Amino acid sequence: MSVRLRFAPSPTGALHIGSVRTILYNYLFAQQRQGTLILRIEDTDQDRLVAGAIDSIYDGLHWVGITWNEGPHEGGPHAPYVQSERLPLYQRHAQELVDKGAAYYCFCSKERLAVLRAEQEARHELTRYDRHCRNIPPDEAAARAAAEPHVVRLKVPDEGVLSIEDLVHGHVEWQANTIEDQVILKSDGFPTYHLAVVVDDHVMGITHIMRGEEWVASVPKHLLIYRAFGWDVPPMAHFPSVLGPDGKRLSKRHGSTAVSQFRDDGYLPEALINYVALIGWSPGTEDEIFSMDDLVQVWKIEQVQSAGGKWDKARLDYFNGVWIRKLSVDELVRRLEPFVPAEWDRAVLTRIAPHIQERMKTLKDAQELIRFLFTDDIGYDKSLLIPKKGDRVTTLEALARARAVLGEIEPFVSTNIEPALVGLATALGWSKGDLNGVIRMAITGPRQGEEPHADGKGAGASRGRSRLMALARRIGLGLASRGKVSDCVAWAERARAAGLESVWFHDSYFERDAVTYASAVASHVDEIAIGLGALNPFTRHPVLIAMTISALDEMAQSRIRLGLGSALPLRLGQMGIPYSPDDAATRTTATIDTLHQLWKGERLPPGKQGLPPLQPMFPPVHRVPIYIAGYRSPMMVVAGQKGDGYLARPAESIPGLLKLLRVMDRAARAAGRDPDAIDVAGYLLTFIDGTRRDALNRAKRDPFVIYMMSILSDVTLKRAGFEPENRDRIAAKWRAEDYTGAGALIADELLDAYILCGTRREVAERTHAYHEAGMDLPLLQPVVQEEAQVQALLEAAVLYGSAEVGSAARVALEAQHKTLAQRTRDQIGAFWEIARPFSFTASTVPVAAGGALAAVAGAFDPSLFLATLVGAVALHVGTNVTNEIYDVRKGVDTIVSPRASHAIVKGRISDSAAYRFAIFAFGVAVLMGLILTASRGWPIVALGIVGLIGGYTYTAPPFQYKFGPVGIPLVFLLMGPLMVIGSFYAVSGLFDFRAVAASIPVGLLVAAILHGNEWRDISEDARAGAKTFSVQAGRAAAHWLYVALVVGAYLALSGAVVFGLLPTWTLLAMLSLPLLVRQIRSSELGATGQQRAIAMIDLETAQLHAAFGYLLVVGLVIAALLAR
Repeated sequence: MSVRLRFAPSPTGALHIGSVRTILYNYLFAQQRQGTLILRIEDTDQDRLVAGAIDSIYDGLHWVGITWNEGPHEGGPHAPYVQSERLPLYQRHAQELVDKGAAYYCFCSKERLAVLRAEQEARHELTRYDRHCRNIPPDEAAARAAAEPHVVRLKVPDEGVLSIEDLVHGHVEWQANTIEDQVILKSDGFPTYHLAVVVDDHVMGITHIMRGEEWVASVPKHLLIYRAFGWDVPPMAHFPSVLGPDGKRLSKRHGSTAVSQFRDDGYLPEALINYVALIGWSPGTEDEIFSMDDLVQVWKIEQVQSAGGKWDKARLDYFNGVWIRKLSVDELVRRLEPFVPAEWDRAVLTRIAPHIQERMKTLKDAQELIRFLFTDDIGYDKSLLIPKKGDRVTTLEALARARAVLGEIEPFVSTNIEPALVGLATALGWSKGDLNGVIRMAITGPRQGEEPHADGKGAGASRGRSRLMALARRIGLGLASRGKVSDCVAWAERARAAGLESVWFHDSYFERDAVTYASAVASHVDEIAIGLGALNPFTRHPVLIAMTISALDEMAQSRIRLGLGSALPLRLGQMGIPYSPDDAATRTTATIDTLHQLWKGERLPPGKQGLPPLQPMFPPVHRVPIYIAGYRSPMMVVAGQKGDGYLARPAESIPGLLKLLRVMDRAARAAGRDPDAIDVAGYLLTFIDGTRRDALNRAKRDPFVIYMMSILSDVTLKRAGFEPENRDRIAAKWRAEDYTGAGALIADELLDAYILCGTRREVAERTHAYHEAGMDLPLLQPVVQEEAQVQALLEAAVLYGSAEVGSAARVALEAQHKTLAQRTRDQIGAFWEIARPFSFTASTVPVAAGGALAAVAGAFDPSLFLATLVGAVALHVGTNVTNEIYDVRKGVDTIVSPRASHAIVKGRISDSAAYRFAIFAFGVAVLMGLILTASRGWPIVALGIVGLIGGYTYTAPPFQYKFGPVGIPLVFLLMGPLMVIGSFYAVSGLFDFRAVAASIPVGLLVAAILHGNEWRDISEDARAGAKTFSVQAGRAAAHWLYVALVVGAYLALSGAVVFGLLPTWTLLAMLSLPLLVRQIRSSELGATGQQRAIAMIDLETAQLHAAFGYLLVVGLVIAALLAR
């Protein structure tokens, strides 16, 4: 006889370790005897069901590699295999027991049973049913059962012994008088577990019952039911419980026991099966590593222990490590895929996998072991880099020199790296161990990863070098000399704590003195460098500058940086100072020479004849780097010839910076200097908000931004590719104090060229784009100098310190140089994306149906059909684009919204450009309407007006009916009757009830597309304040409405054919029924809370609509051809 076993979980939670062991032992027993294993879902306890639990059971069993022969999805001779679908079977068997006198009807109310229990407890008696209804005459009981609520109870004998020979525990027996009259059928018609399990095991031919020992207490009740039916009792085995470390049954209090959690934590199914098999079973040898095939060969039920086995997580870790090491490299890489980011290079992962395989306990460990090879955000406190005997300055110097040394090694292999680092350690006066430790920490982070001496052919050579570059990367804080001095001191301290290299005070005329702010920082903040600039040599005498810097130098202990350069011609003119670019270069050059003389303690020649030379009375200063500020070529020449650095002023674009640096480089080479030795710094104005769009909008309302845009020079604008005319219009609005109008004239592209607007990460990315263009020391300066903006700026600066932002920054830099053709292609792609062409079937199907009906009526006009089709698609495009715009504005669509185009959210197309595109599409629809009106008259005007208003106000004010409960019926009317009847009239000039009949199923399916979208997005819509039908009625009602819409379409078509309104050939649309069945099944899963089942419901319903609709059209065309 072939054995038949079953695993019968209840869907009351996730599949857990104990259940895995139970089905494993059943599986092994069946496999050894070429038997059958059945999966049966026991869901009779409806109050304890958990949504998604059945899927969890299936997923878990498939993951551990256990298969079965019959089940809910697999089918079989005893289907269905879900108990709630087998209720008539249990009800018949319960009635059979009543009829035999082995069971009886019980009419006791819940209230009576509660009183009975309370009385028994008060008397300290065993709580059990008192058999109050047991002796009601059968005829009376049957009559009452027909009218009163009741349950069915098992009639347990008063005496006797019940026993089994358990395959694990041996002989077990119970006294019948200890068992109460158990309920076997509840008042709602559902059986209890005891009746259902016995009936199913018998009907399904189960030959061996193997389950957990928690069911031992139920065995006598089951024996009584077997006896009452006269059935043989199959052999039983009750496996001991899996215990926690404390000796109690393993449960959630011992940590997660869900199989899915072990899978997600990186355990291999082979390891879990291996370890679980050994909990309560011993092979009798010292062997402990078993595959599933091995277990089939060696496992014996006779070796299963009767005492519970303890769960030991450390043992599972051990087994998992063993099984990880047994994997081939290719298989290991495949298994690692869910645990590492998709963007990680699989070739690199394959090369590094053998190096970490021995060290992994779980697959999840891999990300921490090797993430340093793939990302620059390794998340540690940079203070950890500093060795015990070192400091911040010497460590940064060591990293910078290591970066230079490693950058020159070719090939990048250990035999070349080792001697280079030994030489560097000697030059620095460091031990080899300290240097290697710093480099290892810099590259891998706190957790040990690949050795820094590993071959560069291996993973991470370029990543390691780039990370050293990131750690040596410098960034500063720029502040205007305004506001409270104490605030600026506090911000400087926070900048130091965040790891910024310097804080610079921009010399803002008609505000406050930059030197005073710098002095305060020098007095109160250690370590951070302090920059001044640019100080203006036209307004500050070089002797005064020398005296000031001498004092500051003492206070700051060699941390001063000096910027020199002229102010804008406008400012100098307001101060009555004549100016020309050549004068500025000459004056700056002379100032530098004077400063160098005075700081060396040299005398200056007399200014007038007969006066003694000027002798400085202050001590020589330490070396103070001088940065030349300017935005015209003469000042760039000075920077190349004499400057220690160049200081880009606020509002310099990347193209402008590149052009200026080329001038400086030429001047430096002509003077015999190395251009790379000139430090390039620059103020970068920032405006940070939650989104780039919000930041841009706020910037356009800021008076300083508007003012700055109004005074940009012609040279600055043209270098960035802008014409001055718009600047002049902005300036005119500014002078008229029309700030709103001025802000409206500032294009996003203009702001982007001069101000870093966006989120913290976006600002960090843009900063890196300047770095890639040649800026060594970006100085982030908030447009609005307030606490929130400064804090956000500092956070962006910290992000900039991560090389992770580099790749996106390079993309941003490359975007600056895109050709016109490339930008045009990008724009066309963005327009195509927000038009959402996948949805065009919602308009082309109704128009095609109307045209086909016109052919059936013998009145088809091809030119009018084409105009109708173009007009309908244009109207649809305008509606879709307007929908995108207002979904973003309302917050319904975000960067993480499913099925959203994201073109507007990501800034690939501006809000205003999208709006213009929508107006253009509506314009095309109007033009087609005028063409049709010329042939068909005023009804087309009426239809067009309704269509335009309906399409535009779908999401746009004032109606925005998409966000309310009327959206579904209005979409039904607009995309069903209006389009089909309107198209039929436009093409034929006729009105016919056949068009009405065809429009109803088409409209119902379009409404189902919208409703499916609303149902899926119910959470997002609710958060955004939308009042859709789904939000207001709830998920259950949303499910039934969806089913009604899609099924209603098929019923409407069938009815139209039956009543002769549509030709029989239109029943071709019924060929799409498999898609309907798919959608109904998906919706049922969605109704149980399985959200992933309806993740693509709008697209899938659109496919159903297209298949149904085009088959309907084909049927109409066939009917038209046959009617000729």
